[in-house]
Amino acid sequence: IVQSYTMSGRAYEGEELGDDAIRARTADGQLVIIDVTALFRVLSDMAVDLHISWQDRYVRDFIRPGLRSFVRSQAARFNVDEINSEKRKAFEEALNDLTNAHCRGTGIEPLGILVRNITFSPEYASSVEEKMTAKQRIREAEYKALQMANLASGEGKQITIKARAQAQAIVDVAKAEAEAHVVKAKAEAEALVQIGQALDQRDNLLTYRYIDKLSPNIRAMLLPSNAPLILPMPQLGEGATQPQPASLPRAAQPEAVQPEAVQPAPEVRPPLVQPPQPQLAQDGAAQQIPVKAQ
Repeated sequence: IVQSYTMSGRAYEGEELGDDAIRARTADGQLVIIDVTALFRVLSDMAVDLHISWQDRYVRDFIRPGLRSFVRSQAARFNVDEINSEKRKAFEEALNDLTNAHCRGTGIEPLGILVRNITFSPEYASSVEEKMTAKQRIREAEYKALQMANLASGEGKQITIKARAQAQAIVDVAKAEAEAHVVKAKAEAEALVQIGQALDQRDNLLTYRYIDKLSPNIRAMLLPSNAPLILPMPQLGEGATQPQPASLPRAAQPEAVQPEAVQPAPEVRPPLVQPPQPQLAQDGAAQQIPVKAQ
């Protein structure tokens, strides 16, 4: 039959009423409070010998004091941080080894020593809590710093990508404008070539445009016989007839034909330009060139 014996700091939880937990000192001098349960059974072939030696006191007078002594001796091997963390399993194994050796040959077979709970003094518990709180704050600060670093890195990448996109857009706009200027220049050059070709074929057009814009009040003027171009005009206006060239003596100087008086227009007109004096032709006659009335 498997039996158990518990020593606990909680009332009505162990075999003894009240606080029955084991108090021990660690290697660094800290007070620890340990709850322990021992599992065991009595070997049937040695039950008589056990009864002769201990009667019914084998639990209270043999198992209990031995286990409490083992807990105190083994707790002194570990620091307070170790006994409740990574070294807790080693602490339990040491208790089991000592209990097995203690019960060997007595008719009691230990089945296991269980460390149920380990608590600390109020002072140390407060310091541990403050330490854990500080560590938690450090971890939170590190986490926030990591988040800020990741955020800054992401924003930096976004700024870099945006700057590259803006720079590429500026380059694209500049290229497009340059190409547009090139196309415009080519078009203007081709237009100038075509205009030049047209003017080469119809060079009298410039003279006509010049005379046409010279003055709106001039209907006719005399040009020398060696003028580069004579423009034939069918009529000067409604009901007007084309003037005929007059024969003048060789020695006589031709008189310039004055422009026909025209009532000035309401708006301001540019000043009249006096046409150049014609030269005598070989036969002494001057050519009279009609000009289209405006």
